[in-house]
Amino acid sequence: DISFMKILLLCMLISLPLSGVAAQTKSAFIKAGEVAMAKNDFFAAMNYFEEALEFPGSKVAIRYQYGEAARQFFAYDLAIQQYQLVLNDKKADRYPLTKFWLSTAYQSLGQYQKAINGFSDFIANTPNQAVKERAIAARQDCEWAQSVVNQPHHIEITHLGKKVNTPYSEFGALRRNDTLYYSSYRYQMRNDQNLPRRRTTKVLAQIGTSKGRSLPRSFNQPDQLTAHTSLTPDGQRIYYTI
Repeated sequence: DISFMKILLLCMLISLPLSGVAAQTKSAFIKAGEVAMAKNDFFAAMNYFEEALEFPGSKVAIRYQYGEAARQFFAYDLAIQQYQLVLNDKKADRYPLTKFWLSTAYQSLGQYQKAINGFSDFIANTPNQAVKERAIAARQDCEWAQSVVNQPHHIEITHLGKKVNTPYSEFGALRRNDTLYYSSYRYQMRNDQNLPRRRTTKVLAQIGTSKGRSLPRSFNQPDQLTAHTSLTPDGQRIYYTI
């Protein structure tokens, strides 16, 4: 039928530029992610690579880059997830360091046996002598750490709850009398020109069991990383990082 063929041809012509736009958009996200990686803006890179994964086509290269960004942003769970997907792909041999970086992510999470197994597998199969030596040293570190963890100890770990902890990093805790000072990476830079806006840290204080609140703007510098509080023994001077 001529009319049917005309309609079919028209649909094909309409679909061609759309697929081209999709490919360009995917490439744009990948390029933006690579630019962010070059700037060490790993949080932005993660977001760009995550967007690129939404498009059809091969994903293994994007997953590897996503894993690299997540690992360097200390989002180790995400890094492990992406590295595992790379290893399960038929093109995994194009990324020979995947098992090494996967093992370092396990090491950072304190999952020492998984890290030891991964390093051992990498050592047995890699021709890269320089990285092999790093893997051997890392495996030894994991074996030492595992032996220490398995020893009896009398440390009690208490989760401080939502009044202090967030999905982002809280670190650098310092207790002085009834006040807990700590740093939090939960804040976004207000005047940042990057998209998405980069995050920054502020120093907070929790008095008693109240909710932690940021110290005044005169202490926390706008759009700068303020962190790592430390007091002198007499409590008269405070040191911190900007």
